[in-house]
Amino acid sequence: HGIADRVLLGLLPSSEYAWPIAVACLKEGGGVLHVHENVSEADQQAWVMRLEAEIRAAGARLGRRWTVSCGHVERVKTFAPRVWHLVADVSCSPA
Repeated sequence: HGIADRVLLGLLPSSEYAWPIAVACLKEGGGVLHVHENVSEADQQAWVMRLEAEIRAAGARLGRRWTVSCGHVERVKTFAPRVWHLVADVSCSPA
């Protein structure tokens, strides 16, 4: 716990089950999560908002008051019609 500046979550089709573990791996001062997920085009904005909220909540459960923001979302490739493999760069820093 608390040893990483950066965690890569390249698990498809979803890395969601690993988010709490990734948050625990980040140093108390925060870091960056690179979160991979297959997301429908229509749900991309909602997914980013939910991702930020879930990461913030996982940090709070560990006593970490972080500002969590998704600075960039990369569309890597299509997975299926209107479904994209996305990578979100999520920054976690002390509030």
